[in-house]
Amino acid sequence: MRFEDEVGAGGRARQAAALGMGAGVLLVVLLAPGALRRSSEPWIGPYSLPTFVAIAAAALGAAFATFLLVRFGRKGIILLLMNLAVLGGCVGIVEGLWRVYAWRHPAYRVLSLQPDPVLGWRHAPNIAWTWAGHVPAAFEFSVPVSTNADGFRDRQRDVAKPPGTIRLALLGDSMVEAMQVPLGRTAGALLEGRLNATPAPGPANGARYEVLNFGISNFGVGQSVLAWEHHARRFAPDYGFLYVAGFHMQRTVTPDEAGFIARGERLRIRPTYRLEGGQLVLEEPRDLERFREIQEQVINSELGGRRAGPQPPGLFVAWGLRTIHRGLRAAQWRLAGAQRPPEEPLDPQTVHVNLRLIERWAASVAAQGARAVVVDAVTYHEPAHGQVSQALRALARRRGIGYVDLSNPLLEANHKGVATRWRYDPHLNERGNSIFADAMYAWIRQHALAAAN
Repeated sequence: MRFEDEVGAGGRARQAAALGMGAGVLLVVLLAPGALRRSSEPWIGPYSLPTFVAIAAAALGAAFATFLLVRFGRKGIILLLMNLAVLGGCVGIVEGLWRVYAWRHPAYRVLSLQPDPVLGWRHAPNIAWTWAGHVPAAFEFSVPVSTNADGFRDRQRDVAKPPGTIRLALLGDSMVEAMQVPLGRTAGALLEGRLNATPAPGPANGARYEVLNFGISNFGVGQSVLAWEHHARRFAPDYGFLYVAGFHMQRTVTPDEAGFIARGERLRIRPTYRLEGGQLVLEEPRDLERFREIQEQVINSELGGRRAGPQPPGLFVAWGLRTIHRGLRAAQWRLAGAQRPPEEPLDPQTVHVNLRLIERWAASVAAQGARAVVVDAVTYHEPAHGQVSQALRALARRRGIGYVDLSNPLLEANHKGVATRWRYDPHLNERGNSIFADAMYAWIRQHALAAAN
C-alpha cells in the first residue's frame, strides 16, 4: 500500500471514529431524560411499558444512525439525511390525508355549559350542537345534541304531570346525559320506550311512562342532589334514579374544576358538601363570575359568537403518539390483571359525606310520595372500590332505598367480549346504555310485582 493510501485510510478511520463518538453522544442525549426518570407506574424495572418502548425506539434510532456514520463515514451522513427525508415525506402524506379526514369528519369545540348559581353549571337552554367527543376528529360517533328550556339534554316536558302518567327522574353526570349516543338510544329514552311498550304489572298497568333526564357533565353526587331539589322534583316524579360511582363521590367534596374552562384555569365553581357538627354544610361556588368571563371571551374571540365551532385537528403524529401511549398503558394494565390503572382509595370521610347526602335525597324523594333508587356503578368504573359499593347496598337496605346493581351486568358483558364503552371515549356506548336501561327496567318490574302482591 502506498503512503498516501495509508494516510487516507487512517484519516477515514479517524473520521469514522469521530462520527461514531458523536453518534454515541447523541444516543446518550436522547436516552438520558427517559432513562433517568422513574415512571409513576413502573413495570419493566423502574419504567412503565410506554416509557420502556420509547427508550427502546430512541435507542434503535440512535443505533441505526451510529451504524450509518461508522460504516459509511461521510456518505453515512447523506444516507441518514435521505432516510430522514423519506420519513418526513411519509409523515407529510399522512398529515395531508389526516387533514382531509378531519375536514370530512370534524369534531367540535363546545361550550354548552354556562354558570349556574346553584348547580355550578348547567347547559344553556334551547341550544343545539354536534358532539364527537374530546378528539381531534370524529372517529366513533358524531351526535346531534340539543337542550330543552330548562337546560337539560331531554325533550321539552310540561311541569304539570299529565293524568295517568308515571314519571321517572334520572340524576347523574355525563353517564346519564349520554351525549355519545343519539337521544333515542340513551338509557332514559330506551327505558321510557320499553315501559310504554311492555309496562310493568300491577295497579300502574296501563299508565303512560315518562323518563326525564337530569344528567349534566361532570356532576358529583352533591350536584345531582341539588338538581333534584331545585329542578327534578318540580315535575312530580314517582321515582328518582341516582347514578353513583366513586368519582362522583370525590367530586362532591372537590370544588375545583378545569374541564369546562378554555384555558385550563382551575376555578372553584362546583358546590360542595362537608360535615360540620354532624350536619351537612353546603359550600357555594365562588368563581362563577370568572367562569363567565372566560367563556364569554372564548365565545366572542374564538367561536364567532357561538357556543360551538369546529375543533382544529392538530397534528396527526401528536395524536397518534398519545394514542399509542394510551394503548401501551392499557396493555400494561391487562398484563397486570387489571383493565384500568389502580385507583386511589376514597377517603372514608368522603364516603360518609356522600352516604349522608344520598340518605337526605332519599328522604326528600319519599316526602313527596316517590321512591328513591340508587344505581350502583362503582365497581364498573373503579374495581378496587368494592367497599364503597357494599356501603351503598347496606345504606339502601337500611333506609328502604331501591338498589340497582349496574356494575355486574356491564362487567359480565365485558367478560363475554361485548364492549360497553367506546374505544376512544370512556362513556357508555349504545350497548352500555341498553344494559343500563335493562337494569332499571328489571328493578321497576320487580318492584311493581312486589307491590301487586
